[in-house]
Amino acid sequence: MANAAVDKLKAFGLHHGEKIAVVLVSVLCLVLFAKAFTHPTIEISPEDVKNATTAANANINKTATQDDILRKLDQEGIKEVAFLEVVEKNQPGTKTAEPYRLANSLTAPEPGAGLIRDTPELLAINKLLPHTGRGSTLVYATDKEGNRIFKKIADEEPKKTTKKKRAGGMGGSSYAGMMGGFGDASGSKKKDNAAEREKEAREAAAKKKKVQAGLAGGEAPKEKPKDEEEAPEGEQEEALLGLRWVSLVGEFDHKLQRENYAKALKVGFDAAHPHYQRVELQRQELQPDGSWPDKWETVSREENAKILDNVKEKEEELTPDDVRLDGLVDLLPFLHSGYWRQVHLASLVDPDLYKKALPEEPKKNATAGSGGMGGSRYSQMMGGGMPGGSGYGDAMRVSMGSGGKMMDMMKKNMPGNAYGSGGYGSQLGGGMELGGGTGPEDTNFAKSDAEKVMVRVLDFTVEPDTTYRYRAAIVVRNPNYHWESVAPGVDTEKEELVGPWSEPTDAFTVPADVTTYAMGLAPADANATRDVVMFRVVRWNPEDGMTVYKQYMEAPGDVIGEPGSAEVPTPEGTKLKRESVDFTSHQVMLDTMGGDRTLESLKLGTRHDAPSQALLIRSDGTLVLRDEARDAVPGGESQEMKEIYDETVKDIREGTRHKQKTSSAAQMMGQGMRRPGRGGRR
Repeated sequence: MANAAVDKLKAFGLHHGEKIAVVLVSVLCLVLFAKAFTHPTIEISPEDVKNATTAANANINKTATQDDILRKLDQEGIKEVAFLEVVEKNQPGTKTAEPYRLANSLTAPEPGAGLIRDTPELLAINKLLPHTGRGSTLVYATDKEGNRIFKKIADEEPKKTTKKKRAGGMGGSSYAGMMGGFGDASGSKKKDNAAEREKEAREAAAKKKKVQAGLAGGEAPKEKPKDEEEAPEGEQEEALLGLRWVSLVGEFDHKLQRENYAKALKVGFDAAHPHYQRVELQRQELQPDGSWPDKWETVSREENAKILDNVKEKEEELTPDDVRLDGLVDLLPFLHSGYWRQVHLASLVDPDLYKKALPEEPKKNATAGSGGMGGSRYSQMMGGGMPGGSGYGDAMRVSMGSGGKMMDMMKKNMPGNAYGSGGYGSQLGGGMELGGGTGPEDTNFAKSDAEKVMVRVLDFTVEPDTTYRYRAAIVVRNPNYHWESVAPGVDTEKEELVGPWSEPTDAFTVPADVTTYAMGLAPADANATRDVVMFRVVRWNPEDGMTVYKQYMEAPGDVIGEPGSAEVPTPEGTKLKRESVDFTSHQVMLDTMGGDRTLESLKLGTRHDAPSQALLIRSDGTLVLRDEARDAVPGGESQEMKEIYDETVKDIREGTRHKQKTSSAAQMMGQGMRRPGRGGRR
């Protein structure tokens, strides 16, 4: 039971506690105000301030006598401790600068030595021109670890033949009769064989290395067993690989980049040469809502290298060697099916190479091996045996399975050319003399005096029916890597430097494996309702890279395309056979518009033929608008697909397939004429 007194006190506090608190605070406030009013004020006048200031100033400026100072020191207990000896010890002439001598003398053995180096300003690649294509190429088969696969040679096969196959490493191709005008005057079969000459050169180099090691006082290296010297026995296995790709071609201001190097590295312009390592490539994929993601995805160079490092043959080039530097230009695989388009920068094309690449009438009595290139159309381009320029410094398309190794050997033995760190390309100019002698030399790479050089990157990792945009940046070897005489803040530990990113390319779409193109309304006699559209359906086979097309007339409600018969090149690319091809696109036409329209209401004439448009729906529910104005334009994507098939069929019928195709040289130059988004608008 609660205490009555406590309850009364509690009730009193609840009813009157707040009032009591207010009263107490008010009383305290009044007391403080009373204290403030009754406190005496500080009596000070301006004269008092002036007198105090004058006294302080006089005390500060007062000069103390020596006796006053000594007296003060005695009072404070401060005594002299050998002060006189310290002064005498530090008299002029008693000190030496030996402890402060520099470890290295300040000498300049050559111009530019000892100068403080900066980091060169790197430039961005000029506008990239993207183009997408499809085809196939022959590659050397590899295992899971990336090692090439070799076939086993039968025991009964002559050992001599086996050695030729191993030494050449070219899939067992014979080089007999391939030399043409390049053979020795002696006519020796052994000297005419590029594989044998390569083996002799390798043995001579090994012998020279041992002799040099002995002269230097070291032990001569032990000779490796023959099994380690030669390639694995057997031919290299080949595989036909279907490819889709995006090629990006741009221009780089090499002259201005050299000027930046000369300024930052304190060297002359002739000695300023950037060492281009590679082109870094990034891309974005258009999202379903039509927006681009926030981040860029780095394109895997390792995945693309699996193809580029194992191609059997390389395509010819239309630009000179000095505008195609190692690291900036990807090689072009020779296409077993398909054709390259817009992979040479038109402004840098060599007129002579371009003229030679134009189609010529076949000469009578021309033999397959007369040009020394295994039956390709280089018999007209070889002249008297003077190679031109292609690939990574090769004279022509390097036929790796039929004489390509021979061309590599001849290239290395030609005067005026040197192979850089990558083993390819012309090395123009002398060594890179940066002066100072305080860092590692970096001279073993291709150099050029060209003002503009070409950039070309290939991406084989794209997906069909996908819209992309790209950007790229150059990567160079850090010229200040492990240098000492650099300005503060200059990075000397990073081995590579990445330049600024280029502007993003225009958006473009990689075509689907089965793509439909609206080519216009069907003829009037087969189009009474004026809603039947002519479609060109293009099918690409990822297995062999072949492109086939067929025409269809479809009305609203129809599925575009169906299985049908078509002439298809054989996998070998030497014959045509008629077989069933599934052209079904799995797209249904919903509606169409366009065609002949009246203009009487506008008073602009009588009739107008408007481009037809077809609205399609895909199997996933996405709407696609096909427009005749975009699909049927000359030089467009549809026309390109048609030309690839028509030219392939024509070459097979004429027996010129897999000989170097030059009739489309003009189409191979990148002139920025391709319009984005031809794969269909979502």
